Amino acid sequence: MQDHYAWHIWPKLDVDLLNEAAKAMLGKHDFSVFGRPMKPGASTVREIFHSQWQQKGERLEYEIEGNAFLYHMVRRTVYLLVSCAKEKITLQALHDSVNQCTPLRSGLAPAKGLVLTDVTYPLGKQEQIDNSEILDDIA
Repeated sequence: MQDHYAWHIWPKLDVDLLNEAAKAMLGKHDFSVFGRPMKPGASTVREIFHSQWQQKGERLEYEIEGNAFLYHMVRRTVYLLVSCAKEKITLQALHDSVNQCTPLRSGLAPAKGLVLTDVTYPLGKQEQIDNSEILDDIA
């Protein structure tokens, strides 16, 4: 990623501590304290399948995969994981926030450091999309 698309953090963060914190996100939880649904009254329960930091040269990258995300959920998650690595919040506080919907420090990672790289649909949904494109081509 180019420099202007990165969130520059100093001092350098411990990737092991970031990954320990990232594990708290895994599983099915009510993430209402991490964001809001796109439609009022919609469910805030989401399932996270993958949450991991990787060191790539001088850069750290965070990957998260889930069944859906709330508005600002990823930016708030990154902010809180970084806060945990900076020891501004404890791992226990992060776990409590995820498991018990306990609000933590408010804040968002900057949008300029967030890049969507892939969207995957369940097989049935992708087949519906592919079939609708075929029907559009025929019409």
